[in-house]
Amino acid sequence: MNTRVAVLQAVFTEIAETRMAGLPVCNPRLEVEALGFEPVRQADLRASGLAGPAAVADGRHWLPPLCLGVLVTPWFMNLVCLPLLRDDRCPPTGQARLLHIGGHALPFLSSHEPDLGSFGCCSLFSPMQDFASAAAARATAMAVLEALRRPAAGLQDGAVPPAGVPTLVVPQPAAVQAGSPPSRRGFLFGRTASPGATA
Repeated sequence: MNTRVAVLQAVFTEIAETRMAGLPVCNPRLEVEALGFEPVRQADLRASGLAGPAAVADGRHWLPPLCLGVLVTPWFMNLVCLPLLRDDRCPPTGQARLLHIGGHALPFLSSHEPDLGSFGCCSLFSPMQDFASAAAARATAMAVLEALRRPAAGLQDGAVPPAGVPTLVVPQPAAVQAGSPPSRRGFLFGRTASPGATA
């Protein structure tokens, strides 16, 4: 897993230094960081239809094993679902798939980079100008992962939440200061930010 996450960070570091270099959408106080990546649990794979008899190779993308974490860049913060084994089989870039993580239903867009392969992205923040420092962005990313990995109240492990019911609140970036805990006030996944893995 560590090797794949290192490749993810290296690929987007290169993008920051080339395609995105000098663009006004970038926050110069931030850098590319891949944070908090852990394997996706079997219960979550089953809830997402990515494990068991229903998950035969029928064109499904991001085949397991998978890991999940947050990718911070100067222009976006995304949840990333990353296959541990490179796989270039995927739908057209931008096609969405709903994944169930810790009882939370989250839309991930299919993305692809030549040096990385296929992966899924769920937008948290874009652009990133509200973050005063890399430490503030890092604290927000870890707060999101902490909330995401805490099963939603009333749901059994791996259960699927009712359709259309958002269950996870993203902390507001302006409320996060280096060294202080993030606010639990914020907006819901998918409500305001548009996903974008690359330039």
